[in-house]
Parts: sequence; structure tokens; C-alpha cells
Amino acid sequence: MTDDTTNAAGSPVERPVRRYPLDVENVGEDTYILMSKGHHDVHEFMRAVRADYSWPLGMPTHEWMRAIPAPANSGYRCLYVEAKPGARGAFPATYVREAWGECSYEAQAPNGANEAGPAARYHRS
Repeated sequence: MTDDTTNAAGSPVERPVRRYPLDVENVGEDTYILMSKGHHDVHEFMRAVRADYSWPLGMPTHEWMRAIPAPANSGYRCLYVEAKPGARGAFPATYVREAWGECSYEAQAPNGANEAGPAARYHRS
């Protein structure tokens, strides 16, 4: 994965984007939201998610984020906000958010769900 910048002559130059290990982090508060730095294969990401979480989740997306300081006494070390690729502090991230029924990962990627482990078959009762 690359992002485009320009050199001194104004010609586009592709700069490599740093690779990150797959490390799932819970970043939601009142809703289920999980992320990992890096643009990971969505099915690999969901296998890692389903190893620890059985929450109702949608299809993962690739986004660009940056970390900003959290408000004092909030209990958080930082907050993640959307960013443009190549912006200062921006990093690629794979995100998944709460979703139900036909919007769930299992409904949208039934073959991927079968490979994601037993917790992937979570159904709302």
C-alpha cells in the first residue's frame, strides 16, 4: 500500500506505508467497535476478532486514523479520529463496528465466517 506525494519537480512519488502487526483493540464505548492498526485482510482480521469477541459486528473497513490526546481525567490515553492518507500522524487501520442481521459480517461473508471460528456464529436472540 502506498500514498502519493510529489518530489521537487512536482512528479508524483509513491511512499511505502508502514506495516503493522494484527493487534485487535477495543475502541468503542457504548457501541461495539474494534480496530487494528494496518490495513489487514478482512477475514484474517475477523478470525483474530472472533478468537476473543462474539459481539454482533459488521464487515470490516479500511480507514485512515490518527491518535489525539484524550481529555484530562477521561480515563483514556488517546482518542482516534479520522485522517487523510499522508496527513501528519495518520496511520492505516482496519475497523469493525456493531451490526445486526443482514448487515453482520457473518451474513455478508458466510464463507469467511465459517473460517473465523465457533464464536463467529453469534446470533442475537
